[in-house]
Amino acid sequence: IYKVEKDDVVLDLGASVGVFSWSIMDRVSKVIAIEPSENCCSIIEKNIKGYPVYLEKKGFSSGGTISSKMIYDNIQNNYGWESTEDYHVEGISLKQIIEKYKLDRIDFIKTDCEGGEYALFTDENMDFLLNNVRAIVGEFHIGQNNENAVEFRYFRDKYLKMFKNYIVCDVAGNNITDKLFNEDFIDYYSQIVLHISNN
Repeated sequence: IYKVEKDDVVLDLGASVGVFSWSIMDRVSKVIAIEPSENCCSIIEKNIKGYPVYLEKKGFSSGGTISSKMIYDNIQNNYGWESTEDYHVEGISLKQIIEKYKLDRIDFIKTDCEGGEYALFTDENMDFLLNNVRAIVGEFHIGQNNENAVEFRYFRDKYLKMFKNYIVCDVAGNNITDKLFNEDFIDYYSQIVLHISNN
């Protein structure tokens, strides 16, 4: 619904093997890809050589370290996947990314970070998100566990309403924005795709 545009500065949260970063890297000014999986990072590094993609081998968070078990528990709850990876990775916050890369704007943020997306929406980050980001698009986890359900409710009721435009879709791409504030929304959907715009 909202697209990456020419010369955008893009933040790819949960880059996996770099499919999204790879698909846009020839037309943007910069991509900062965040990915905690060592296995995925080795593939990303091969895919991005020679392009303005900067890889952070970290997990997106409010800071501190992140257990791979936490990330893969979320994946397993959704898809039944299992991982043999068991390690801790350093976390990186939006503030740390902005400071390290000296960013005055991020045009497009893509999220697919297995529950870590809620670390983006904090009181500390909201001024930047509302005034220096054009669009945020990605997968949001809701119903795998109580923690995600609580985080989603808090995000929906406090932060999402602050943005000028948002469209909510189920994972099949159906527009379900009109159901967002229904009482059973959080119980019914385990994950959604959110399209948020400040335009």
